[in-house]
Formats: sequence, structure tokens, C-alpha cells
Amino acid sequence: MHSKTDWRTIETRDDLFVFLCSLAESESHALENLSAQMYLEAVVRVVNDLRGRFRNRGEAVPEQPSWRLIGEILDAAIVYD
Repeated sequence: MHSKTDWRTIETRDDLFVFLCSLAESESHALENLSAQMYLEAVVRVVNDLRGRFRNRGEAVPEQPSWRLIGEILDAAIVYD
């Protein structure tokens, strides 16, 4: 069973909304240490590295973003170095 903070469960805009609410309410140590600027910079790096991320999983990069991909990007940026 997936939690509402698991980006892999996102199918719809409403799912993304619930996911983002869960992230916002998270008490994760990683979230506490991020400023908005640091987080946005990490989002940029994740988006820039999407080809490699998908290649490492043996998947093609989607031509069009999905609600799930947006959730994955936002989730990955929390811990992206």
C-alpha cells in the first residue's frame, strides 16, 4: 500500500494536490533544512537530469509531463544534492 506521500500513486490533479499537501505537512528533516531558493534550485537540477533519471530506470523520457512526473520532480528535489 502506498502512502499519500508516494509520488508513484499520482494519477490526477487531485492526487497531486493531496501529495503536495502531504509534503507541506511533512516533518521530514530534509524539508526543515531547505529554503525556498534551495528547493527551487534543486527542482531545476532534477528537471535538467530527467534524461539520466529515466535512462537509469530503463524508461523513455515522457514527451508530455504527467501529474505523476510533476510529483516525482517535486519529491526528488527535497533530497537532491
